[in-house]
Order: sequence, then C-alpha cells, then structure tokens
Amino acid sequence: MQSFIDRAFQQGGHLSKLIPGYSPRAPQIQISSKVGQCLEEELHLLLEAGTGTGKSLGYLLPAAMWAVQNNKKVVVCTHTIPLMNQIIKTELPRVQEIIHMENMNLRYMLIKGKSHYLCKTKLNILAREMVQTKTKEAEIIQKIVMKAERENIYDRTEFGFEIDDQLWNRISASMCPSKNKTGECSLERNRVGLSGAHIIVTNHAYFFNDLVLRKKTGNGNLPSYDAVIFDEAHEIEDVCCKAFEKKVDLQQFETLFSQFFNHDQVQRLGVDSRLKLNELHLSFQRKIEDLYEGISQFLSRNHGEQAGFHLMYSKIAVEEICTALGDFIKAAKEMRIKSISEILERLFEGNDNLDFIGQVEKRIMGVLGHD
Repeated sequence: MQSFIDRAFQQGGHLSKLIPGYSPRAPQIQISSKVGQCLEEELHLLLEAGTGTGKSLGYLLPAAMWAVQNNKKVVVCTHTIPLMNQIIKTELPRVQEIIHMENMNLRYMLIKGKSHYLCKTKLNILAREMVQTKTKEAEIIQKIVMKAERENIYDRTEFGFEIDDQLWNRISASMCPSKNKTGECSLERNRVGLSGAHIIVTNHAYFFNDLVLRKKTGNGNLPSYDAVIFDEAHEIEDVCCKAFEKKVDLQQFETLFSQFFNHDQVQRLGVDSRLKLNELHLSFQRKIEDLYEGISQFLSRNHGEQAGFHLMYSKIAVEEICTALGDFIKAAKEMRIKSISEILERLFEGNDNLDFIGQVEKRIMGVLGHD
C-alpha cells in the first residue's frame, strides 16, 4: 500500500500527470498512509485535518486501492451535498484514472434516498392521464418523459430544469405502485450498480437510516460493505440521533390514513369492507386523541420545566391505542388490497414507535409531536 501511495503522491508521480502544477503535501500523504494502514490492519481511525489539506483525495486513494485489490466494498459518507458532488464529479474520476495507471479498474457509485429518483411507472401513468391537457404541469411531464427516454436520466438533479416539489412527489420512486421491478426501474438499476461498486458514496442520513432498516428487518438498501469512511464526521451525532429517535405525530398518522382511504384500490372495496376499515380508524382516532388530551391536562396541572421531565419517565398508557391500530393493519392485510403495503408498513412503524414510547424501561426519550 505504501509503495502505491508514494507512486501516486510523489513529485512526478500519478497525480503530477493529472494535475498541472501539482506539488506533494506532507499532511495529505500522512492521511493517505494512515488510512491505508488502518484498512489493511482493520483498525479504527479518527482524523482531523485543516481546510486545504486535500483529505478527500487522501483517504479515497488508499480506500480505492484496498477495495480493488481485495475485492472489498467501501462506503464513503458525507453530510453536505457540495462535498458529495465534489467527491463524485472531481475526486473519484481522478482516483479512477490513477487506479487505471496501476492496470486496475475502479467502479464507484452515488446512492441517495428513493425520493431523489424517478419512477417510470408513476411517470407513465401520470403522462397518460395528462395526455389531453394543456397545462404547464402537462408540459413539464412531457419534458421529463422525453429527457428520461432520450438520455436515460433517473436522478432529479440531472434533468437540468426546475421540477416543482409537489409534481416531483407524484413521480418519484417513493411508494412506487409496481410490484415487479423491471430493468427500467431506477431502484432496481441502483441495486445492480451497488452490488458491483468498489466505492459507494452516500450521505450520513442515508447510511444511518439503512442501519435502522437492517436492525428492523435484517436487510438494508445498501449491500454488505467492508469499511466505512465518514467525512464531515462532526455532524454524525445529530444525524444518528435523528435516525434512531422514536417519534409519534398525530398528523403523521392522519396523513397516512388519508393516503390509505384515497387509494384507488381501497375505494374499489365493497361497502362492508370500507365500513369496517372506517370503524377501526375511528376507534384508533378516538383513543389517540384521548391520549393527547390527557397529556395536555397533565402539563396544565404541572407547570414548569419539571413537568416535561416527569412525563418522560412516567408510564404512558398506549396499549389500547396500539391494539386499535394493530387491528386496523390486520384487517387491511386480510383484505389483500393491492399496492398499499408501504402505507401499512409506515403505519406499523408508527405503532411500533408508539409502543416503545409507552415502555418506560426501554425509553431514553420519547417525543409525542402534535402540530
């Protein structure tokens, strides 16, 4: 590893051939040597470097060589989009060229959350619905269709024109209605691409949310990886806490119920089925509203900052609410309604969070949000 680092960073070496006016920087070489050593010896490393040190290239070169030589997979996490773009558009192309100078090939890929990608199934459905309309929205949809087909674009940032959030949400890969993913599916393409990549670039939030998913299901969206490098690591604590927090929001439940009952497959159910689901929804709604009312009264009776702390470590009776929501989810599943699995999964997750908050012995901090 060290001989490769020397060939890459020394005067007249690989970087000199790629960057006009390049001159070696001792701190950058030290970073690269330490990262290479820790990867080879399976050690942890905490590293701080000032602006202008060139730390990104410093850790990417040994990480790339280690991954390619040993058929390993390294995840590189950033906090900000500018750094992520710098790594993908500037640093990794250089690293790829340097690895090629060593007669090897590096494969790398950027991955973001599902909402950043286009769902062609949803796009085609919306395009068919708007085919006879002359609205501004319909014009943008046609532009997206043409761009996606001609240039094979799936990432929102690559379309080159502004797409309103409300419109994008209707065609993004979040909550895709298609069960069988084809080769045209952006998420399926990502999955295949990730499996063959030596280096995967993502952000802190995606990485920790993937850990949450692995803890819950045993599988994540990221493939198995061998090492992780956190750039901008001072931001990890806040991101990690947000990913693993347990939060229950009444508005969140109502949004999910609204999506459920407005779903075309649900509206096609028979009268008896819809009545049963409505009754179960109302039962849950009454019980959770009673809970919020009880908490509000408790806080009114116990003024001051200590009231919140006392509530946090008090038993919050949520058993009946969890049972009511569980009954709703069970009934919906038994009806075998198509294309609602993700809504039910998010309701189940909310129920799981609510149950956790109700258990004092397992709770570090429970937050009941109510706008």
